[in-house]
Amino acid sequence: MLLFFAYVSTMTAQRHELGVFVGAANYNGELNPGPLNLNFLHPGFGVMYRYNKNKFVSYKLEAFYGWVSGDDAKSKDSFQIQRNLSFFSHVLDFSGEVEFNFFPFIPGTQEIYFTPYIFAGFTIFQFNPTANLGDTNYALEPLHTEGGGYSRVAAALPFGGGFKMSVTQIINIGFELGVRRTYTGYLDDVNGVYPDPKVFAGNPAAAALSNRSNIPSEVLVGKQRGNQSGEDWYMFAGFWITFNVFNIGKHSCEAFPHFRY
Repeated sequence: MLLFFAYVSTMTAQRHELGVFVGAANYNGELNPGPLNLNFLHPGFGVMYRYNKNKFVSYKLEAFYGWVSGDDAKSKDSFQIQRNLSFFSHVLDFSGEVEFNFFPFIPGTQEIYFTPYIFAGFTIFQFNPTANLGDTNYALEPLHTEGGGYSRVAAALPFGGGFKMSVTQIINIGFELGVRRTYTGYLDDVNGVYPDPKVFAGNPAAAALSNRSNIPSEVLVGKQRGNQSGEDWYMFAGFWITFNVFNIGKHSCEAFPHFRY
């Protein structure tokens, strides 16, 4: 079977790749304001399809799934320690991106077989910030911890870079760091001010998860809980492997004319 694919690869062009990603996810926002905190690294996985338009440009579709979290108790900032909020959430991410190679690259060859690259595109993602109270996990958005709700589906701007290499006529490998600048401040359920505790009448769990400090809720009404002017970020970093999908029956000069350039 491998000999068959090797034979096909000499007769066809590798426009299409299918692959998988394994790595880590991280988050940046009110509950983790630093650029990188190893306390909040979690597994991340993905699948991808890449269409190689020519030696320098590729179009890519990706789907990622991972976990993100943040915790004021792990901060050295006095405001965060007193606020004492925390969350964790899955992130399900669908992206369309354009890649730009620094060097000419043709998957499945040994002549032009490696390059660094950068990319940008558009992302839609789904999330569900959750926190623990006692022995129970609560989804935070339905509790309206800041007095109102928000959408758990949001858009993001993905960008980043990586390195890719063709290792055989069938297999390509690479490393990628992808950052998502989201258009929501509620990935961590923290974005505004403390609400009037009266809105939590009859819902003690919502009241307790809204204000986890040792300051009475009546004193905190209208005071800063999050950063209203900022959006949250998350990122995936890791290794991917793709497999070339061949256009069987077409000669390379017909199937991949742009690779002449």
